Amino acid sequence: MPVGLQIVNANGEFTVSTDAKFLHLLGKAVYQSTTQASGDSNSMVGWQGGYSTYRLSIEYDTTIYMAMDLPLGYLGSITGMDRIGVGEYIITVFCTYGNSQVPVDMWAFGFAEVPSGNYGLQLFNSQQQLVADFGYSNHLFPRARVNAQSVGVDQAIPALARPAIIGMVSYYWADIYPNGGSTGWSYTYNQIIGCWARWTPTSLRVSRIVRKTSQKNDFPSDDFANTDTPSFGFVIEAANLP
Repeated sequence: MPVGLQIVNANGEFTVSTDAKFLHLLGKAVYQSTTQASGDSNSMVGWQGGYSTYRLSIEYDTTIYMAMDLPLGYLGSITGMDRIGVGEYIITVFCTYGNSQVPVDMWAFGFAEVPSGNYGLQLFNSQQQLVADFGYSNHLFPRARVNAQSVGVDQAIPALARPAIIGMVSYYWADIYPNGGSTGWSYTYNQIIGCWARWTPTSLRVSRIVRKTSQKNDFPSDDFANTDTPSFGFVIEAANLP
């Protein structure tokens, strides 16, 4: 007979178990700055897509799962996350509304490595590891799972007040093709990334956007590192997040 606390819902699904670690809200990333797109796509320097940066500070190093707000009509993707110190990260995000970069809210979820205090409900497994601490607010409860490879396909999600997405589209493509006519350049180079798009209140879809366009005379083989691996995302309700 299993030992420990196990709680199931009306569908027989585990919601709390001392055999599984909870993901807790560790903090909200602090917006730093936004850079709009710039440049000339007909030059070697090229056109550069815009982005926003955020800083995340937590007390310790741990595996982090970022949640990104995705309002109606927005496209977004996390394009970089750099650790700059213990529990310190700089996050780069592509998020557009229309033709402009617009910052959105970002939250970090992870395992609670440090108890929230000396009181409240805290669960430990048989190895004395903290698995759930209800002193932390906003535990992670996914509301839907979406396929991050279904490009251009609307995927239904529940009617949520403020849906946010965890898990980014693992799509990167270098689109390189010869120029026709007398452009003065031999190749056009497009760097394409995947992103989430929310066009209706109850659906998400995977889209692709050009992050960089430039002209080159030599075939840029060093940049030809295409990836399109299977992945998925979780949709959560962010209405009660800070």
